[in-house]
Amino acid sequence: SWFVEAERIRAWIDKHIHIIQERNEADDINPISRELSITDSLVLQLHHQHERLKQEIDHFDADDMDRLRSHVKMLTHTTTEKELTPADTSTIEITLTTLNMLSHLTKLLDDRSHWIQLLLLRVKWEDLFAQAVQWIAMTDEQIDAFLRGKARWSEKEEANYTSSSSTHEDDDKGIEGVIKTLVSLERKIADFDRGDYSDVLDAYQEMETLKNQALPDYLEMRQLGFEKAFEDLMKRSGFSRKVVEQLLSMISTVEKFKKLRDVGEELRHVLMNESSGTITEEDDEYAEKVQLFKEESARLITNASTCIPYPTVPEMSTAMGANDAHDNEITNENIKSAISA
Repeated sequence: SWFVEAERIRAWIDKHIHIIQERNEADDINPISRELSITDSLVLQLHHQHERLKQEIDHFDADDMDRLRSHVKMLTHTTTEKELTPADTSTIEITLTTLNMLSHLTKLLDDRSHWIQLLLLRVKWEDLFAQAVQWIAMTDEQIDAFLRGKARWSEKEEANYTSSSSTHEDDDKGIEGVIKTLVSLERKIADFDRGDYSDVLDAYQEMETLKNQALPDYLEMRQLGFEKAFEDLMKRSGFSRKVVEQLLSMISTVEKFKKLRDVGEELRHVLMNESSGTITEEDDEYAEKVQLFKEESARLITNASTCIPYPTVPEMSTAMGANDAHDNEITNENIKSAISA
């Protein structure tokens, strides 16, 4: 009879209400607590367990509950034709009670779904966050090595800047190697910006959207700290480019000085070997060459002080590039003294 069927349905709902309540008590974890004391694998286990329960309840709702609803609908539609019997009235009352119980079960299910979803998002953010923070630290070390190595001009390295051979083995040496490293670093940072960095931002946003309110300060501070760290990394990358531009300008200037020095040496050599007694028609030509040499020298000395850029160190929000200002000052001083020598 319908009374027996309704009783069976109520018992089934009651049992599943208790299952969810017991699970909620056992898994007392706050997905947005300061520290998450649950492993990724356990979160996935809870998720799969919950999905199975959800399917079970959906099947039950589509099958048993639908039959109950149809029966009540049929009873209420016949009221116009005949009076409801006491049995019919009881059936309707029991069904309404059962529907209320189902509504309670659905609410518990939805709340747990929300809790598990937030837990999954927190785990996802933590994993992406940890990987991205590690990547930023590693890339910052690479920029450090680049800035403290071949990116800066140094008199000791001068021989390496002008590599006459252009074989593949030498591609990573000399100035080609410097430019290659710079471009490679810039490309890596741009890829990270579009990829892993965006993923961390999206994961945080998803948590906030699901929570439907701002996340606690301790999580927000970590997220903002991460964003500032990447901002500083980009600033250091931009600064590295300026340091390389300074290096290229200095190499170009030194080469011009060397060429001019060679011209001067040649003129001096010719004038010393020239017999002081003989006056030839070439004298005017040499006088012109000497004058030209003097003008070129003056122009190069004037231009050298203005065409070489002296980059300033960007302001940082984190401890990144702590030695940049000191190293930059030394390089700038070395270049200035080399030019005025």
